[in-house]
Amino acid sequence: MIPNHYSTLGVNPYATKSEIKKAYRKLALLYHPDKNNSPDAHHQFISINEAFQILYDEDARAKYDKEYDRYFGKKGNYKSDKINDRAGNSNTTQSWNYSMYEDEKLNQWTENAREQAERFAKMAFDDFSKLLLGVAKETGFYLGNSILVMIGGLLFMSGVGNIILGISNGNIPVVILGLFLLLLGYYTYKLSSKKIENHNV
Repeated sequence: MIPNHYSTLGVNPYATKSEIKKAYRKLALLYHPDKNNSPDAHHQFISINEAFQILYDEDARAKYDKEYDRYFGKKGNYKSDKINDRAGNSNTTQSWNYSMYEDEKLNQWTENAREQAERFAKMAFDDFSKLLLGVAKETGFYLGNSILVMIGGLLFMSGVGNIILGISNGNIPVVILGLFLLLLGYYTYKLSSKKIENHNV
């Protein structure tokens, strides 16, 4: 018997990485043993972390899906009632066995995920929540500023293109527009780059 990681997180087998991450953050905070006093909280927390680590990694998820299809049936036959009524109520109540999968690499990933989950379970809830939310904020910071850098570069290149076009056609307004876009792009690029530089200090 293999665990149904999709059921554990309360998502369907076609869930996006964003949906998987959102479900994980919600359940991990809910079932952390330092906050949740229910007898099965520790087990649920480990299962939730294991499910997230396997499903969020594209290679691990691809290997898991092959095993999932063999055990639970093809994803195309998936029905919503396979999701447990209570998210986090995994069907992994059997004793844990690191060799539950046919794929040995997947077994190793599973073992690593559980070891990491055990470390998280021993953390104070406040420390774990800061770690969990901090990673999300850090990711959002770099993603947002990377987009700004890209926009700045596009504006700069567009400005250069307009200047060249305006000069070649003798069109002064186009040249002025090009200069404006060039300066705006340069300013946007420098601003976002400076924010990243200051963040890393």
